[in-house]
Amino acid sequence: MKLEYEVEEYEARIRPECNFDETEVWIKTALFEACIPEDFLRKVEPNSTINSEAWDTRVSPYIDNIRIARRKRYGLYFSGDNGSGKTFFMTYVLQKAIEAGYSAYYTTLLDLDAHLKMGMRDQETMRRLDTLLYYSDFLGIDEMSKERFRDGDSWMRTQVERVLKSRYDNVRPTLIASNVALKSAAEAYGNSVYSVVFAQCEQVALTSKDLRKGLKTKMFSEMKYKK
Repeated sequence: MKLEYEVEEYEARIRPECNFDETEVWIKTALFEACIPEDFLRKVEPNSTINSEAWDTRVSPYIDNIRIARRKRYGLYFSGDNGSGKTFFMTYVLQKAIEAGYSAYYTTLLDLDAHLKMGMRDQETMRRLDTLLYYSDFLGIDEMSKERFRDGDSWMRTQVERVLKSRYDNVRPTLIASNVALKSAAEAYGNSVYSVVFAQCEQVALTSKDLRKGLKTKMFSEMKYKK
């Protein structure tokens, strides 16, 4: 999470780099404020060869109709194993939403847990977090899985339910990425959360092939490592 002064300092720093192009400044600042990891920022469409069907039938149409999605609170639920591209697709959608003029915020479940607990000790942090979670046009929550709640973390489950229910009531779409399939979410988060997610999200099931293995192969080649 970026605090307001951090966003202001970033905007001032990049303005000369952008040759004072206000559109470019706004987009870069919005991406920074959205906390989208730099590694996932792309100027071109993701290489969707592995999950081309999911891309063609769900993700690409969602981006093409982003204004309808915002107006009708339609979200996406990315499911698949580790390394299948869930974060890659989610953050690309958030990036395109920002380029279309909307606000967005990306967080992992673990970061959300940490920031909420920080906010309990600092009112300014909580106010800032509430603004991002509840009022961003698009919210992406990554790494939501049943493992987080195996030890009975009812407090965090309640926070997730509160965020999702508030966004649903206020007609703001949410994107979710999880190792758990949509139908299994009821077991992990309870029926009330499941009903909200199911009502507003279309599932995007991704293949289980770990895309990170390809990155490891590329690293070995570029770095001239010996096996």
